[in-house]
Amino acid sequence: MKIKIKTGVFCLLIVTAICTFSLGASAWGPASRETFTTDNPPAHVAFNSITNNPGWGDERGIMQIKETDEPDSEYRSGITLEPGKTYTVRAYFHNNATASANGLNFDGPGVAHGAYARVSFPGYVDGSEYATFVIGADNAQHFDAAGNDLGREVFGNITLRSERGLQLQYVDGSARLHNFADAESRNEIRFFSLPTDLFGAGALIGFNAMDGIIPGGQGYDGVITFEIHVPVEPVSKAIDRTDTDGDGGDETDTDDSNGGADIEVPNTGGLLARYGVSGVSAMSVVAIVAVATGVWFVRRKLSKKA
Repeated sequence: MKIKIKTGVFCLLIVTAICTFSLGASAWGPASRETFTTDNPPAHVAFNSITNNPGWGDERGIMQIKETDEPDSEYRSGITLEPGKTYTVRAYFHNNATASANGLNFDGPGVAHGAYARVSFPGYVDGSEYATFVIGADNAQHFDAAGNDLGREVFGNITLRSERGLQLQYVDGSARLHNFADAESRNEIRFFSLPTDLFGAGALIGFNAMDGIIPGGQGYDGVITFEIHVPVEPVSKAIDRTDTDGDGGDETDTDDSNGGADIEVPNTGGLLARYGVSGVSAMSVVAIVAVATGVWFVRRKLSKKA
């Protein structure tokens, strides 16, 4: 039996596969988790699952971005990056448990313990990439409509686009948690600085201290912000912020072509970034391998027919 392969159709399928692997993730997740309203909150710890928050709207849209120095810039779910500009990212978090489940001494099932946040964003963007914010707690519970446990974390994404390859740099010291000093009056906003662990394994967050404790209810919600900068000229080498000197801190490994100045970019690309492909998602690499395998298969079949 002869195998006929139309190369145009084959290429279209491969391109579609690459786009699906690279950009097919949900804007938030788990997408199938149970949602609530302000009039019907849960009695257990669950994050960002209220769909009619009076100040935020649908809480599942956790993450937003805007230009930092542009007065008319508005927060949105995605943005096209430009060289030389700085951007502010914000992520909303809310323990949806009803305040009545906090207990008289904040010892009830509505209080989150071990609450943490984690951010990943690409060190390099050429086309379109996601940045992701994760929020969770040791005792958080998220279920689907059938009652299946979906885990203790939820996440949200923003889309970062570029017309050419651009490096992203975290603005050192810009990560902060903002919340109300008093959950009842909500008339004074304060902030806490967050460590760079936010961009790695994750950082503990909280209400009165960054101790992982967040009571349930609207007055105990908050926003995490940080800034990223796009240099005019891309950095020439992938950046590895692995702790190499044993002091517990992140290191910046560059080729010292910048005169020894540290480049403040969290390495959120893991193994891929270490080998200089931080701008390519893992699934894109899988798709590229599939392309190479497919081309080899087609050539092999054609050579046999010849």
